[in-house]
Amino acid sequence: MSAVLGGAQSIFTCAYDEAFQIPTERNAEIALRTQQIIAFESGISKTVDPLGGSYFVEDLTDKMEQETLEVIDELDEYGGVIKAIEEGYIQSKIANRALERKKKIDSGETVVVGQNWFRRENQKNEHGETFSLDPETANRVTEKYHVLKASRDDQAVTQCLEKLEAAAITDTENVMPLLVDCCHAYATVEEMVNTLTKVWGEFQEPLGL
Repeated sequence: MSAVLGGAQSIFTCAYDEAFQIPTERNAEIALRTQQIIAFESGISKTVDPLGGSYFVEDLTDKMEQETLEVIDELDEYGGVIKAIEEGYIQSKIANRALERKKKIDSGETVVVGQNWFRRENQKNEHGETFSLDPETANRVTEKYHVLKASRDDQAVTQCLEKLEAAAITDTENVMPLLVDCCHAYATVEEMVNTLTKVWGEFQEPLGL
């Protein structure tokens, strides 16, 4: 609902267990029904801007904009986003923020219903229903993979990958159209990634957190 009130153009409601497993059908349905209740029962979709004219929302928006600009200025002063990522600056800011939030949850300053507040006596932290993968799924996918590799035009794949590698070497060209060409030739994700890794290497997360 907060996304709708904020003017989101499109919304997908994740299942609550999506953070740690493929959602079960029941949990995916709960997420869908939640979205449908908001859309068809709440009446929130019957007006273009339900919070239009709210001084409080406008004040929050102004504060968010100001704080966003401050972060952008901070990154510019540091030397740009790429440098900040390569030197672990952004990662350290995220890690520190996560630690701060964890401390507030542990102390009860930040309320998380059912986790640190309003827990039942002897309540257990259980995930509930778990997703069960059809054991034949992997076999079917593997079989399709082998059939595809055996039937595709290997010469076309090689040519597309060579063009991708050449563009990566010069590093002056948008490689996205070349990746699309590779997909049309049925190059695998692994082949495309390996081609780029051979030229650019693999990013190593800075350890100075």
